Amino acid sequence: MIEFIGGEVTLHWDMLTDLIDWAHGEAHRWTKHHSFFIDTNATMLTEERKDWLRERRDWVIVGTSLDGTRDAHDINRCGSFDDVLPQLPFLVENWPDQTIKMTLSPATVPYLYRGILETMAHGFQVAANVPMEDIWGTAEQKAETVAEFRRQIEMLAAFFSENPDLPIPSIINLPIQIIHSEERDRPWCGSGRSMAAVDVDGTLLPCNRYARMSFDHALIEKPIADVRLACTSCLFKPACQTCEAHNWEANGNPNARTRFHCEFTKLQVWGTAQVRFHRLSRLIAWIEKEYDEGRGSDQLDQELLFAHLQLQLISEILSHFEAAERDGLPLHEVGTRARAGEAFVPPTEALWAQTGMFTPLPGSIAARRETQRLEADAARQRRRGERGSSLLVTQARELMPDPAPAE
Repeated sequence: MIEFIGGEVTLHWDMLTDLIDWAHGEAHRWTKHHSFFIDTNATMLTEERKDWLRERRDWVIVGTSLDGTRDAHDINRCGSFDDVLPQLPFLVENWPDQTIKMTLSPATVPYLYRGILETMAHGFQVAANVPMEDIWGTAEQKAETVAEFRRQIEMLAAFFSENPDLPIPSIINLPIQIIHSEERDRPWCGSGRSMAAVDVDGTLLPCNRYARMSFDHALIEKPIADVRLACTSCLFKPACQTCEAHNWEANGNPNARTRFHCEFTKLQVWGTAQVRFHRLSRLIAWIEKEYDEGRGSDQLDQELLFAHLQLQLISEILSHFEAAERDGLPLHEVGTRARAGEAFVPPTEALWAQTGMFTPLPGSIAARRETQRLEADAARQRRRGERGSSLLVTQARELMPDPAPAE
């Protein structure tokens, strides 16, 4: 999948469409199936542009952001709700399985519950995410936001527990199933593994978050710091998102997780466990009723066993929150030092460090700049060599005896 991301990529509509049509027209040259993803704020989708996209919807996907309610969206995105709203039916009609992105900020947390329900009412699944950056203000301001976030998560958990036929939004649908699985130490971030990015000058990057516009580009020249890694013994680490680029920016090491979003993630884990507990309990009750009415089967036996196992693991997760509430433990400490077995310590070096990342693509501006730098270095070396040779000759002549006078 080739993703076009900005800024607002539709500002360069002609370039965008030329690239997509050229690449798709050359499909016989590619060894893999291909598709394109356009990340847009949807404010510049004219009827003509929508016709172009509609004709190519089988290999061109469009995704956009809607931060929930009108108030929340306008706070985050410059009052653009009325520009985006008319485009939503077009997006749902052509890409019904594409989630819509909702980004939280301190000012929009109070709109989370209502925003998710309103967005789902438009026909979308919602991919709501908590930023990992330190955007929460002072300790007191963050505490107030966390308290409001907890209230919103409690309402979401109650609603989706009581409405089991509705799909669960991602913010209370974390992958807690891997907490006790063999996959619990898998990398969360796909940076440099399942994804790569190209900067505007042609530099190859592990992901777009490493681009020069994201943070100080000099970071890629620095060695990775040997930082004491946090979170390794936390039970909930496998379900906690992390950004390796931001880790490097904040802690000097892609594997040293930032913890600005820790309390929010713990509440998401709690909400996820609550919804699954209630849905599993309802499933078990239904299966037992089937048995009572003589409709048991081998398949129901397996489903019942699986449901009970999952319920046991989820009950263990919830017990950590209950114990913390009882003992007055701070939220960010829930689940710490609770991991069974030896804590996993990731390698100091990023896994993509040896894959040639941060190298310029041939023919790019970055490649020409690198060639110029190498040529300049070589010229300096030659000048040093020439000066050194001249100095050596001078010194040798001074040491040589005077030639004998001619007879």
